[in-house]
Amino acid sequence: MPRQVIISFLAVLVTLVAGCGGAHHYDGRLVQADSLMPHDPDSALALVQGISPDSLPTPGDRAYRDLLLTQGRYKCYITATSDSDINRALAYYSHHSGEREKLTRAYIYKGAVMEELGYPDSAMTYYKNAETTADPSDYANLGYAKLRMGEIYGDLFIMDGQDIIKYEEALNCFSLVKDSVYLLISMNNLGCLYRETQPDRAESLLMESYSLARKIGKISYIAHNDIALIELYEHQGKLAKARRIIWEVLDIANNKLNYDAYFTISKVYAKLGITDSAELFFNYAKNNHFSDDPKFRMHLLNSLSVLSLSRNDSIEYLKYKTESDRIEDSLIFNGKKLQVLLTEVGQDKKFIKRNQHSHDKTVASYRWIILLVILALLLLSVMYYLTRHRFDRIVIDLKREHDDQSLNMKKLQYNLEMLKINDSALQRSIECHMTLMGKVIEACYHSPRNYLANKIKALIKFQDSNKDIWSKLYTNLDNENNYIITHTKSHYPQLNERELLMIALTCMGYSCAQIAIILDYSTATSISTIRTRIAQKMGLNCSLADYIKSFKLPKKL
Repeated sequence: MPRQVIISFLAVLVTLVAGCGGAHHYDGRLVQADSLMPHDPDSALALVQGISPDSLPTPGDRAYRDLLLTQGRYKCYITATSDSDINRALAYYSHHSGEREKLTRAYIYKGAVMEELGYPDSAMTYYKNAETTADPSDYANLGYAKLRMGEIYGDLFIMDGQDIIKYEEALNCFSLVKDSVYLLISMNNLGCLYRETQPDRAESLLMESYSLARKIGKISYIAHNDIALIELYEHQGKLAKARRIIWEVLDIANNKLNYDAYFTISKVYAKLGITDSAELFFNYAKNNHFSDDPKFRMHLLNSLSVLSLSRNDSIEYLKYKTESDRIEDSLIFNGKKLQVLLTEVGQDKKFIKRNQHSHDKTVASYRWIILLVILALLLLSVMYYLTRHRFDRIVIDLKREHDDQSLNMKKLQYNLEMLKINDSALQRSIECHMTLMGKVIEACYHSPRNYLANKIKALIKFQDSNKDIWSKLYTNLDNENNYIITHTKSHYPQLNERELLMIALTCMGYSCAQIAIILDYSTATSISTIRTRIAQKMGLNCSLADYIKSFKLPKKL
């Protein structure tokens, strides 16, 4: 398999692994807006609103924008009129388990939008979803979900202590992340709830939140905390303390308090016997904040009952008190019905959540199975490539070895042919010499002595008539003695035919006497002298016999 295919498999595998566990890389503008959201929501909202959805290339970026847009509007106190934006974000994050923090936030702000649209029961469901979805270490979102749940429990008059539990849990979360604002709100709400059962705990929490509000320096936080202290002191009968705080809150609030604050101030003045001031604040709350809301009606009747009591009008007091209690009982009854409904919805949600969790686990298991199959295919591909590569190498090595053996066989065949040629040349030389010897023997048999010597000289003498015989002799000498005749002819052209024949006969092992007869010299001594003269003529540093001997080494193949 080509290397490029393996690299492509690896790229696909890395992409799948990244897709299974990797985080989405969002648009930098959205990330910047998210970082501004906790401390500067106005700038964050402006930045998000300036980002067109069409400029965002991925569904993840568009869902992130919808989430930040909803969050920014809520933090900037822009009342929601539709939940379409947060629905798109929630739909996206519900199918992307890797975005747990953003899914938690989507549930929280879906709940906030449902609250603003007037569906607190639905809002509570989404806050519970956020609580179960959030990572246990995500203290900021977890604390905010618990805080919102506690406020809904209180607003809906669900009197089962769940509001206190949620506020305590939120207080712990915000203490861990050191979020001063939500820590202040949690302590303030807990102080108001502990007013009936644990007044000392309530005063401790409210005083701590009062110090924190002063440290933050925001007037609305200080005023809200002052009102909570006024309600505590009014309930405990510490009217002098309550009056001092009233002066402070009126000085900083600039008539921007809620109706329940003015009703509380009215009750304090009524209990102090300052009826004119009590009626002034009562009328201000009634005329400027009138509403058909049952809670407003209950606060109104409570204030009227206290005013009636300050005027010693017991009939009016009982009338207003009875009607106020009836409204409170109605709110508590509705809260109980809503609590049952929320419990049933919570159970359904748990069932749906379990099914969703089971579905997610099934999908995740399928993903891992597909990943393992791809990994196995990749492993098989690599093994196939390695095996095929090894097989190809073996084939190449065998082919090379076969070629080497074929070459050696050719060399052996060539050497064998050369040996056959040399053997044939030797055989022909022997046959020539045998013919010559036969003629010599025949001459010896038929001729007298002197005539015999002359006849032998004529037969053996190197002349044109027997030149072919001597040429064959030279060829045989070359083959048997490393081309001595050819080498001598080429390197020593100054030698004549008789001198070359002298070297040939010497190489053949003839004695001086034999050479003297063949070459027609009178004595054998003259042959020795001629050999010395030939060596000098050739310029040798050794004798002619040693020169000839150097060619009698084994033949080179």
